[in-house]
Amino acid sequence: MKRIDPATLKTVVLGIDTHEGETGKNNEDTGGFFAFELSERNDTLVHLGVVADGIGGHQAGERASQMGVAILESYFNQATSPRILHHLEEAFKAANTRILAEGKRRPELAGMGTTVV
Repeated sequence: MKRIDPATLKTVVLGIDTHEGETGKNNEDTGGFFAFELSERNDTLVHLGVVADGIGGHQAGERASQMGVAILESYFNQATSPRILHHLEEAFKAANTRILAEGKRRPELAGMGTTVV
């Protein structure tokens, strides 16, 4: 897939905002919007919107949510086939694996987690 700058798209209006929630604690939200052409021979646009929210009460939820969005973006930047559903499944698996590994590797991040949709 070929990454496209969403700012160049004339048919997409997008807004992203976060809120620290009712408790006023750390804001652990991360969002992203990415656009890709399906392939070199197929200029069909693929839009990927990602929202992640670090799990409150766990270590480094903000770091986990940032990683989740970044890993999905990176995975799609490197995807070479138009199998979108396959790529979504694999990207989520990769995010889960890497977030868990980072928490095990760095004691100060142990137990970090996030939701990603």
